[in-house]
Amino acid sequence: DGNGGYFIGGGFTAIGQQMARYLGHYEADGSATNWDPGLNGEVFCVALSGDTLFVGGSFSFINGAQRYRIAAFSRTTLQLLAWAPQMNNAVFSILPVGDRLFVGGAFSQVNSIPTGRLALIDRNTGLADPSLPNVNGTVRAVAYRNDTLFVGGEFTQVGGSSRTNLASVHNGVLLPWSPTTNGIVLTMGLSGDSLFVGGQFTYMSGQQRANIGAVRTTTGAVLAWVPNANDWVSAIIAAPDAIYAAGAFTSIGGQSREGLAALDRTNSSSTSWRCDASTAVH
Repeated sequence: DGNGGYFIGGGFTAIGQQMARYLGHYEADGSATNWDPGLNGEVFCVALSGDTLFVGGSFSFINGAQRYRIAAFSRTTLQLLAWAPQMNNAVFSILPVGDRLFVGGAFSQVNSIPTGRLALIDRNTGLADPSLPNVNGTVRAVAYRNDTLFVGGEFTQVGGSSRTNLASVHNGVLLPWSPTTNGIVLTMGLSGDSLFVGGQFTYMSGQQRANIGAVRTTTGAVLAWVPNANDWVSAIIAAPDAIYAAGAFTSIGGQSREGLAALDRTNSSSTSWRCDASTAVH
């Protein structure tokens, strides 16, 4: 939250001893804030940009106010903002870039205008820019660098061209870059010219990769980075010291790890960092 605390979203209705329907906040000391935003459906993603917290999910009301799968709150006051684009199905990924948001999900309309599971929305007006190509299946993850947007999910076409669960778009134009997975992509993390990919798959571009792997951002070539998770990977953070992964796995990088792991950036083995979870981590 910019002050040592953090926002969380999910399927819960309370955190600590505080009611918090699907969205909550922890203070820097680990105590739960007495804040119940009152959503009526799950939160699948949160993104903090400046003083604004953007939230996406399956909800349609927040404390009685209509908000269709996407909403914004003030980071400092925790008040719901008037910003209210309307999505006709779930939002799974929000990425703020400047005064715009890249949004991915299962929706096919934004503000009643047809779009294809991928949208570019003005963070001030809530209006959608129609420049992005249509995606024929759910978008679960987006990543961005140098005017290039990387897209992951469960799809077979982007802009009418064949793409299997991974694609990249430069200034609205689909690029030839086309690595594939044989299952759902749930998360991506960028670091240098490497894109780390997690999900529920066993192959990347024909090479065995159990639920996690990496590709070159320039060529799409699969990298020789093979942690092999024994179950799905739902989140990746490409940090300077390691690649952090979360999911339902109990083994990854050649070691026993319960739902959370830090992976060596070079040899893909699990580091000594350990923070086991009692169940799957999203």
